[in-house]
Amino acid sequence: MNRKTSVHVSDAQSQRFPPTGDITRTGELLAAIVVFAIPTLQFLQLQVVGTLYASDVAAFVLLPFVLRSRGRRLASAEARTLLTLGLLWLLGQIVTDFVRETAFIDYARGWAKISLFLVSFIVVYLLVADDPFRIRAYAAGVAIGGVLAFYLAPSANALVDSWKFGLGGPVTLLIVLLATQRQLGRNAVSQVPLIACAALLNLLMGFRALAGVCFMAGVLALLQRTGTQARRASKRRAVLLVVVIPVAAFGFFEAYAYAANRGVLGRSAQEKYQAQAAGQLGLLVGGRSEILVSGRAILDSPLLGHGSWARSSEYAWMSLALLQSLGYEAKPGDVQRADLIPTHSHLFGAWVEAGVLGAAFWLWVLWLAGRALLNGRFGSTHLAPLVTFAGLMLLWDVLFSPFGAERRFITPFYIALLMSVLRRPGVDRLGK
Repeated sequence: MNRKTSVHVSDAQSQRFPPTGDITRTGELLAAIVVFAIPTLQFLQLQVVGTLYASDVAAFVLLPFVLRSRGRRLASAEARTLLTLGLLWLLGQIVTDFVRETAFIDYARGWAKISLFLVSFIVVYLLVADDPFRIRAYAAGVAIGGVLAFYLAPSANALVDSWKFGLGGPVTLLIVLLATQRQLGRNAVSQVPLIACAALLNLLMGFRALAGVCFMAGVLALLQRTGTQARRASKRRAVLLVVVIPVAAFGFFEAYAYAANRGVLGRSAQEKYQAQAAGQLGLLVGGRSEILVSGRAILDSPLLGHGSWARSSEYAWMSLALLQSLGYEAKPGDVQRADLIPTHSHLFGAWVEAGVLGAAFWLWVLWLAGRALLNGRFGSTHLAPLVTFAGLMLLWDVLFSPFGAERRFITPFYIALLMSVLRRPGVDRLGK
């Protein structure tokens, strides 16, 4: 009798409560949905001092919950260092703005930009790092959200160049995600054609920076090694990459210059190339002329920055004069906002605005990205194309792209992914 009763109770309990495995799978699915939703919500935007994304709000709301449940994971060396340097960057910005007597409208945006970035990093790192399923979910959210933002809330730049400032990044990320699918196997060679297609597509659409990143990602994919051999050959791999990467980059640059100058990529690309390469310092400075003036602004005040949204018409018009003196086609209309110091770089922007503490943060991020790309352990994982793309994209953005807007929740994802590569448990999980 007791035996039958116990069996009956056991059966009843099994009907009331699902198996532990089902609970775990349901929880993982819900977590992935939340992870996917964070960057997808970027198409919802509100103008509060600056542009506030729903993605920013989602990260802020989730912060106390993830800190309570997973906060101990912030004890990793890389996460501690990033948060320490990030808080010092914020401190440098606050001190600079007080000394420079920055206007409220500017320092409110400057402090919020750094704070929201750090909040996004904490949430993304705690939810996504080391988990392949969630990594893919977040990357897919970035891509889908980018497409939705282009159609539902396009920026002024996207209305002028729909590929470079709109669909180019999201579509490229979707192609890279496709290259991470298990059906392609772990053979890097099988992943290269898709990455090559992404490079060619961006080249034809006039987005040469992203085309170059994809090209270099394909080159690195071919250099990947699998298994323990890669782990034992890290020094050899580092030497190989240091030699091959500059050669490959030079080859891509020369091929682009030849094709663009002869009109192979279309008339628009030809005119753009000829205008930017006409000066004495060539295409790099012609395409990123802000480096001339931001470097001067840093030299004028290397320790203390010029303030959030640093304003000085002197530097803006200096840029115009320098370009003209070096033989570039520059007109007064090329100075987009004559009161802002041109930077066009995560690194130089932070240095100009917040001083040396801002520069220290992004220099460390550069070092982190370099370490991750030189680490051969992730070569045997399905996520290798995404890791390589994220590392190269991060390097480019830190050096040559302005920081802000959607970068507040995209860059933290790249950083969290690369941190997984540098942790033994993390890279082991990426291989699953």
